[in-house]
Amino acid sequence: MRARVWLGVAVLMVSACALIVTTSCEDVTTDTTIRISPDSPEVDRNETIVLTAALASGGTNNLFLPLEWSVSDPTLGTIVGLAGDTAVYQAGNRTGNNIIKVRDQANNEGVTSVRQL
Repeated sequence: MRARVWLGVAVLMVSACALIVTTSCEDVTTDTTIRISPDSPEVDRNETIVLTAALASGGTNNLFLPLEWSVSDPTLGTIVGLAGDTAVYQAGNRTGNNIIKVRDQANNEGVTSVRQL
């Protein structure tokens, strides 16, 4: 009888620990989006622009660095520099719209479009 009681207590403790671990992991990952400033910028061909990322309102106060920046069309322009919450976009010699995406380590994401004139 005592063995069953101890076995039940052990199962309950393991279940509680699993619940605590699962809950704490879920707290790090949020559904918050990242706002990129300036929003929908325009740049001339061959110019650079500094983009800054921040969590949209309603989220936690911190981005989970490092950020991962990407462009939809590297023939239009590329990310040439990174520092904390900023990135430097270098426009190429073509006109068009390039979609810029950013993601932090908690999978918060943001998107903007750079219009090259």
